[in-house]
Amino acid sequence: MRKYKPFRSVVESLKRSTKLEVIDNKYIKRRVPLAIEPTVSPEEIKTAMEEEQKRKGNVPPPDQPWITKGMVRCLQFYITNIAPDLAYR
Repeated sequence: MRKYKPFRSVVESLKRSTKLEVIDNKYIKRRVPLAIEPTVSPEEIKTAMEEEQKRKGNVPPPDQPWITKGMVRCLQFYITNIAPDLAYR
């Protein structure tokens, strides 16, 4: 819980709640777990993240796995602005 000014009154009101419970006067937990089925599969999330990384240009070339994201950014800046003749083919 964040530090609220009337900390004791917040804790007391949360203790009276029917949906939440206070643990050790420090943590808040739901009495009944939220039961919502996920609408997106983990595979869809993974492919969306990969596409976003490709769109941002943070993916190293497959034949050079030792290149990190930071190196890719620097190389892209160098290639696009300083030496365009070195572009990936």
